[in-house]
Amino acid sequence: MANTKASNNLSAGSEGLSAERQLKPFKPFELDRKAKLAPNPRTLKEVYKCNSRAENLLVAGLTEKLKEHLKSGDAPAMTRFRTREHTQAISMLLANLFYAHKHDAQVLISRRTEHSADRERNPLKISNKIIVRWCDYMAAAGLIRMSIGLDNQYNAVSSWIEASPALITMLEQARVTIEICKGAPVLVLRDANKKARAIPKTRQVQQAYKRLKASVDALNQMMATHSLTLSGAPVLTFTRRIFNEALQYGGRFYGDFSTFPSADRAKFWIDAEPTVELDYKSIHFYLLYAWEGLQFAGDAYSIPGHPRSVFKAAGLRLLNSENLSAFKRNVTRSGIPKVKLAYEKWQARYAAYHHLEHFEKPKSLKGFIEGMPDNIQGEDVYQAIAERHAPVAHHFGSQKIGLRLQFTDSQIMANAILKAAGRNIPVVPIHDSLICRLRDKAEVELIMRQAYQEETHGFSIPVECK
Repeated sequence: MANTKASNNLSAGSEGLSAERQLKPFKPFELDRKAKLAPNPRTLKEVYKCNSRAENLLVAGLTEKLKEHLKSGDAPAMTRFRTREHTQAISMLLANLFYAHKHDAQVLISRRTEHSADRERNPLKISNKIIVRWCDYMAAAGLIRMSIGLDNQYNAVSSWIEASPALITMLEQARVTIEICKGAPVLVLRDANKKARAIPKTRQVQQAYKRLKASVDALNQMMATHSLTLSGAPVLTFTRRIFNEALQYGGRFYGDFSTFPSADRAKFWIDAEPTVELDYKSIHFYLLYAWEGLQFAGDAYSIPGHPRSVFKAAGLRLLNSENLSAFKRNVTRSGIPKVKLAYEKWQARYAAYHHLEHFEKPKSLKGFIEGMPDNIQGEDVYQAIAERHAPVAHHFGSQKIGLRLQFTDSQIMANAILKAAGRNIPVVPIHDSLICRLRDKAEVELIMRQAYQEETHGFSIPVECK
């Protein structure tokens, strides 16, 4: 009888639930295991360090307190306390926390103790186990706020930290400045998987290494005596060149300033003065013609009877494509209404989680080109561009075309940077453009024209304000 009554109650409850669902249909939702709740996150940079006489005392004091904490039994036991490693780690963490604070940001960390370290990102080989130990201690001491995320299948960080007001006061009283640690590479060579690899020690490669390094050394030395700010907050100017697979591919200049969106870069100030960004016009098409001994003139993306925006987007993709068939397929797919709708939905989701690392585009949307009209045909687009640029069309789809063009434009930028450094004109490189003080605009524009002419053996190119 009891079982029957229970069965009746269960049945009644099920009917009630069913009725409720009829009124309010259940809406399925997906939990994104990669979601991190840091409002404005920044990636941990192991190349940062603090610098000031008072900072040395602050670091030494915190290191001793951590050592006492570990001995007290309130933390997991350890076999040996390596003072130097812990000192380097806390200096790096404090620099990241202070820099993030200046930009109202948080620092993303990984709590995986087996976290790998490569020379490009972690030249001091700071153990992630020590980083986690420091974070746990500082959180317990009220020096940081820490949010610990769940481990996930993407091998990505999902935890973050930010400095407490007490820690910021300590750092400000110590008059801490942020520097780049000794040994941070200024020339980085990456393999096909974008992992840092050692630069070969052969005589020929080492000679090339020294030549390629000269411009970035000159830039770093010069910018150390100038300031770059965004809304009053300092922006680090340490710059490096990144090559892909070999020292004749890629080679563009990158720094923390490269991570800021163009809208923010327009607000950069150098030495408390407003700036302007000067850009080479359609440089890769101009370079292709220069390779053929021809002077190009006009708008590379202007094709009679066709929207300029369409051919600019497609043209830029074409110059980075080694497979013409794949390029044509991508253009065609990018004009299919159903695919465009899927891309718009993905964009909306990406915007909601723009701070996520490893937020990968679905395979079905790989190669998508924004701005393609409905039902456009890739073959038609390719033929129109090939006819417009017939003298250089044989370069389209050639091996490593994009990286070879990037190397040439990076050498032009290196030339311009050396000229600017020789005149102590502060500049910030952004791919194939230079940010300079507004009052230096005319001189930097002339420098850029001269650099292009020298690297292309006499050809010219327009330089415009971006």
